[in-house]
Amino acid sequence: YYNNATLPDGLTQYFWRVRAKDASNTGKWSAFRRFTTTIEPVEPIFPAKNAGGVPLNVLMKWTNVTESSGTYHLQISRSATFADTLANVTGLTSTTYSYVLPSYNTDYYWRVAASRGQCDIGYSTPWKFRSVIAAPTLTSPADGTEDLSFNVFFEWQPVTDAKSYTI
Repeated sequence: YYNNATLPDGLTQYFWRVRAKDASNTGKWSAFRRFTTTIEPVEPIFPAKNAGGVPLNVLMKWTNVTESSGTYHLQISRSATFADTLANVTGLTSTTYSYVLPSYNTDYYWRVAASRGQCDIGYSTPWKFRSVIAAPTLTSPADGTEDLSFNVFFEWQPVTDAKSYTI
C-alpha cells in the first residue's frame, strides 16, 4: 500500500507513521520514521514568462529556496534548448543577477537551478521573454534648431520590425 503526498516545505524534517482501520476497528500506530526534504524548486520571477519590452539592461530575479546558504546557476539563451547559451553563471549567492542583453527585439530564454549542501535541484522550466524594441534615431529637425515655421516636418530613421510610431 502507498500514499503520495506533496509536502508544503523544502529543507524540512518530517515524521511519519501509519495505522490501519477496518469497518469497526482502528489499529495501533506503526513505529515512526523521519526524513528531510530537499530544497524547493526555484521559480523565475522577472522577466516574467512571455514578457515583452524587457530592457536590454535587465535584472533577473528568482525565488529564494536556499535560505541564504546555497548557490544558484543561471542560464540565458536565444534558444529554447539552450544550445545557444549567452550566459552560464554558477555560484550565485543572490536571487538576482544583472545582465545586458545583446540585441533589441529578440526572444530570449532563461532558467535557474539551486543547490544547498548535497541537495541539487534541476533547472526551473525555461521562461521566454522578448527584449525591448530599439528607439528610433531622430534626423530632422536637428537638436537646437531655431526659427522653424509652424508647419514642422519630423523625420527619424525606421526601426526594424516596427509596425507604427507615436510622436
